[in-house]
Amino acid sequence: RREGGRLSRERTPDSLLPPMYQTNPPVPVLWHVSPENYQRGLTRLGARQLSMALAYTADDLAGLSRRAQPPATSRGGWPQWHRSRSKAEGFVTALAAHLAAKAEGLRPAEACSSIHALGKLRAAAMLRQDAAEAVAGAVLAGRGLAGYRAAPSLTPEDVQRLLEGLAALAQAGAEDERAGSEQGQRFVLRSLLDANAVSRLLMLGACAIQEAPPPAAALRSLCASSLELYRYAALAPP
Repeated sequence: RREGGRLSRERTPDSLLPPMYQTNPPVPVLWHVSPENYQRGLTRLGARQLSMALAYTADDLAGLSRRAQPPATSRGGWPQWHRSRSKAEGFVTALAAHLAAKAEGLRPAEACSSIHALGKLRAAAMLRQDAAEAVAGAVLAGRGLAGYRAAPSLTPEDVQRLLEGLAALAQAGAEDERAGSEQGQRFVLRSLLDANAVSRLLMLGACAIQEAPPPAAALRSLCASSLELYRYAALAPP
């Protein structure tokens, strides 16, 4: 019976298996299930898995993107894309909250990836500004990026992702300020990206370019992100 059960599992068609972005470490696809079920599934994930889930979700927009394809590492029957923005936003908000609760366990590269994903989701209006800033604050304060030991462990790609994500959050925050929106908790981002912090980030970007000059497209992106951060700090209200 044991052998028969093992053979039965091995012969299970891939389309009948639960959808996974990847299997090592396991990162399940959860945006298609009920809020009760995805909350239960997110609770079981560690910080690294949540960071990966956020990055994948930033690409497929929790089932809203028609352009995104299942990653090459995926497994299982892929859920159908949908058009319910409220459903997608609810899942993204829950995922971000779970990541914030475990942000202390993120490694430097994972923290940079998380900030990058937060920026993409905020740019797509999938996450409220106050929620995005709260999660970003938790990630930046975690051991992955806090302290003097973090910078030497970052690769140029990590730095590019970090600056791109922060620039996207800064741009969204600045737009909220110009519009007089009450939605964003602007003081959170302003306290994180003051003139001193932005100065250090720009120095980090310059070091990344010296360490490994990126391709032209990546260099343009890094320069654009640096400029956005500089503007955000320079135009801070008194």
